[in-house]
Amino acid sequence: MRAANILVRVNACDSLSGTDSREAINELEKHIADSSELVRGYVYSSLYDTASMNPAAYKSEVRALLLSACKGEKSDRAGAILACSLYALGEADAANKIKSYISSEDCYVRNAAVQQLHAICGDADISCFRKDLQAQYHKESVGFVKDALESLLEDIPA
Repeated sequence: MRAANILVRVNACDSLSGTDSREAINELEKHIADSSELVRGYVYSSLYDTASMNPAAYKSEVRALLLSACKGEKSDRAGAILACSLYALGEADAANKIKSYISSEDCYVRNAAVQQLHAICGDADISCFRKDLQAQYHKESVGFVKDALESLLEDIPA
């Protein structure tokens, strides 16, 4: 039953993604310290999507929420999504953390970083990661991560 509860929270957070409303931010904020790294990852991604829908209204507030989440985030998988989301919202300091996630020993962390970079590539210049992504692509042994890397590299302007 616990797994079902996690999926309900994940789906709830995902359904709020990109919703241009104060209520969505308030609801997502309630789950920013959720016990599940999966839920927190969806919270971070959904908050970014909401801020990108209406930057004038939400960017600074969402950025502050995500920065506060950094202090308590222990999961590299959720941390990868958090760092990419912050980078897209103007936190250039997140770049080094993202680079470490791209080359993480954990394939799920690498995949989370690559997937979230792909999600933000229309809103943020991620060309500074090209070299790291290419290096990881050439040594990647996990099929789904290699596929995600290939897709992302095709979408980054040369």
